[in-house]
Amino acid sequence: MKPIYLILILFVLSSCDCIQEIDLFVIDKDSGLPINGVKVSDSKSQINLTNTQGQFNYYNISGGIGGCPDYILKFEKSGYVTQSIKYSSSSNSDTVFLEVDSNLKSFPFKNQLKKELNKWIQYKKNTLGEFDFSKFKKVSEQPYSEYSVKVTPSADYLNLYKNFLFTSKDSAKILDIYSQKIALEETVSGNLQALYAVDSEIFYFDLINGTRNRVLFGGYYYNFDDAIWISNNEFLVVGNIQEDSSNELSIWYANIDSKQLIRYSQIVDRKSEMEDDYLTEIKFKGVNLYLDDQ
Repeated sequence: MKPIYLILILFVLSSCDCIQEIDLFVIDKDSGLPINGVKVSDSKSQINLTNTQGQFNYYNISGGIGGCPDYILKFEKSGYVTQSIKYSSSSNSDTVFLEVDSNLKSFPFKNQLKKELNKWIQYKKNTLGEFDFSKFKKVSEQPYSEYSVKVTPSADYLNLYKNFLFTSKDSAKILDIYSQKIALEETVSGNLQALYAVDSEIFYFDLINGTRNRVLFGGYYYNFDDAIWISNNEFLVVGNIQEDSSNELSIWYANIDSKQLIRYSQIVDRKSEMEDDYLTEIKFKGVNLYLDDQ
């Protein structure tokens, strides 16, 4: 073979690039929910982050001498076990399941709750009989609502709910977990009464930006009992999710900055009908609550 032909062949081979492309979805193994913000990198440190649907697209061009090589992608996010997965250049799509770090599955907010929500703890112990912090496990990272509107709390609203709202430590935000379910009104005599509805919602007013921001909307099965701020941008909400065949005592952790909403829960058996009466017996004691029959 003439040298010039050999050179041409080598040139052609060296110019045959391999296109490596794959569409991926990264899912929480326990909850089945997409994971946002997972760092995905290859051996060249090309970095991508998954979006709110847990999706990202990897694209790379590599040399093709000797065939298209396989490539390895690394998946990393705080709180999850890091994974490295090998893919062939012919890969089209895949789903990656990340597992929560077993060291982080247990409930991390025991001290804050014992200090600030001990009344709720004692009530649940008395009515459930099986309350145990060690049984709270991370069960899901729920979608954080992006619903936000420009509005500030009215004077009438603040006056009616002044004893039932939670103000952040810097007084910049007001958390509300009750008004969707309990519509307060003042009687002629100056007492409070309320229409007790079925839906529930966690939202907060940002007083600096003048917005009302939804974190989680709960329907008939969600009950939000109480809440505390643990920083200027983090709070806990306690309550339960009760369906026909199950009752999950639940604690929600919300981070406003990272748009993170994590639920910890334990399955409990009902000891008495008083279990769902924390609002009427403790928080809204003295308020005449009547059910919405509509």
